[in-house]
Amino acid sequence: ENDQSHSPAFAAHLAERVDDILAAVPAGEAIDYLEIGAGQGQFLRQVAASAGERLRAAEGFDPAWRGADGALIDGARMHKVYFDTATADRLARRPNVVASRHTIEHIPDPVAFLRAVRAALGEQSKARIFIETPCIAWIIANRAMQDVFYEHCSIFTASSLRHALEKSGFAVTDVRHVFGGQYLWAIAEAASIDAASSRTTTFNKI
Repeated sequence: ENDQSHSPAFAAHLAERVDDILAAVPAGEAIDYLEIGAGQGQFLRQVAASAGERLRAAEGFDPAWRGADGALIDGARMHKVYFDTATADRLARRPNVVASRHTIEHIPDPVAFLRAVRAALGEQSKARIFIETPCIAWIIANRAMQDVFYEHCSIFTASSLRHALEKSGFAVTDVRHVFGGQYLWAIAEAASIDAASSRTTTFNKI
């Protein structure tokens, strides 16, 4: 159980992330939201509630979901499977905004994961994607070595997270430090895989 939302500080952080996600869809346009690694649906519910009448679809994927596969929770649907090109057929609508929080650090091959997400979105997709993950620079600076453990098999600086997204068919617009610098928050848009892979990333800051 990793729910931290009972903390007022963390709840404020979550509210800021919800605002970022909703702002990615122009005012007046419907929101089709996908969350990969949705856990028990707490953040998914928060996005759905905050979107209000703008919400057209909200779906979460996570094999760790403790409810029934395909269950509806507060206007959102939970799928008890991994999200990939095969399970993408479960989506009611193609998403225009995607979030994946604290999932990529648990994946041994993060570029393969991101490429699978990009392929599942479809070649013509212009969906915005948001990735949140711990920042190794903050961990080292604060000697928080408890964050370096076997379940975190991939760990990122701002530059390496940007590079992984660009190699996977996403055009990165921002990678910022959030929650007091503890986490990275990357914002990108689905782009051509070939064009994105040809970019040269300069590793000049963390």
